[in-house]
Amino acid sequence: MPFSFVQLQSDYKMIYDEPSGKRRFWYAKIVNGEVRALSTFGLEDGTYNQTDRYSVNYAVTENYRGHGLAIEAVNIGIEDLRKRLKRFYVEALIEETNVSSVAVAKKLFSGIGTATIDEVSRKPALFFYKLIEFR
Repeated sequence: MPFSFVQLQSDYKMIYDEPSGKRRFWYAKIVNGEVRALSTFGLEDGTYNQTDRYSVNYAVTENYRGHGLAIEAVNIGIEDLRKRLKRFYVEALIEETNVSSVAVAKKLFSGIGTATIDEVSRKPALFFYKLIEFR
């Protein structure tokens, strides 16, 4: 599977790949060879209002949690994708019990999320989405 690396801001690298033919962007904060935070944006099947949808996921190494790195990693990804795409949606599906990730999503998406059931885990979850446009 082909992939490419691009150095972004001082500590961030973007990794691009196409698993199953779908675009996926990874944004990793790497300091002294250690990944501290990561966000991924994977192209979803179908569109909403004729606009591509990207599922966003994020993670922070345990020692660095609580310092805003998840928000930083997602925002780095959004800013990079804004340069590549004129308009796109980002969306996140988070289990309700994942309190830390829900708190991050509320800040990123400026909302409380829509209650739903995760189709994979069959557990209660919150769905967040946001339109990103180049202006």
